[in-house]
Amino acid sequence: MNAKTFVAIIGAASVLAACEFNLWGPSISDVSVCEKANPLEGCEKSQNTFKTTTPRIFATANLDNAVEGTKVKVLWRLNQSATAKNVPIYEREFTTKLDQNQITTALAPAKAWQPGTYEVSFVIVGDESKRESEKFQIK
Repeated sequence: MNAKTFVAIIGAASVLAACEFNLWGPSISDVSVCEKANPLEGCEKSQNTFKTTTPRIFATANLDNAVEGTKVKVLWRLNQSATAKNVPIYEREFTTKLDQNQITTALAPAKAWQPGTYEVSFVIVGDESKRESEKFQIK
């Protein structure tokens, strides 16, 4: 190997090492639920218990290494109540925009919340193994 080829290989390796990219693709972290959320900053503090009269519950999640056009599905589910078990409530799919690193969504049921345990999940569409959830209770 001559000196020019060696220098070119070292230079290319340096450029690649300096670039920020993830071979594993997008992921989700820090799922939170709360009564009030800032659209840009999400939940300030996560809650795990809400009243049956809570008008709206927000859910936020951080997106890591998500490029523009990444699809994320949000699933709301009633896990257990006195009258039901494992009931899907609502599902919505988001497509990320350039430099988007968070998703905030809310659920406002038409009727009062039933007492029970609930869960909200954020899932990378196309790689369902990349899923993060947060459980909460309605009392």
